[in-house]
Amino acid sequence: MAAPPLTYLYCTQADVESILSSAGVLDRLDDEGDQYVTSTELVAMTDIITDASETVNFYAWSRYSGESLATSNWVKRRTAELAAYELCTRRGNPAPEAVEAKALAAQEMLSKVRDRNHPIPGIGLRRILAPAWSNIRCDARYNWKVIRVERGTSTSEPTQQTTQPQFIDRGEQYSYEI
Repeated sequence: MAAPPLTYLYCTQADVESILSSAGVLDRLDDEGDQYVTSTELVAMTDIITDASETVNFYAWSRYSGESLATSNWVKRRTAELAAYELCTRRGNPAPEAVEAKALAAQEMLSKVRDRNHPIPGIGLRRILAPAWSNIRCDARYNWKVIRVERGTSTSEPTQQTTQPQFIDRGEQYSYEI
């Protein structure tokens, strides 16, 4: 059964062919050995590219949008390396050592992206990861929570989504201190 299509696929069959050659891709897709790839055999290539793209999403989706990942050449190369490895091992055959080494290196680089050790070059982070700020004032009239957030000049607007907490004293609207 074919996997449901993703909005963004990060590589194409031509990208995988640049790693394995077109003859290498044909040999690994042609299940019947007739030197012709049927539409059902071509579905396997689509599934492999979809799976490699989902693997990249697993590692990078929390920090980068799919639209920006689709524009990155770095992501395209890592996805093609993962897809080439999966294509080689599709029928239970071992992958060539060079292809396996590239796939392991790609997976290691993607895990560094996930762990926030290395950013993907050339693309920006999601807007939700943008820094936020809170303008504060110290009001000595209060005994409790002397430091207060000034809402008018802080980034707590609903138009700017952020994961940074805004420690706003909600009780200050409805109560007062003596």
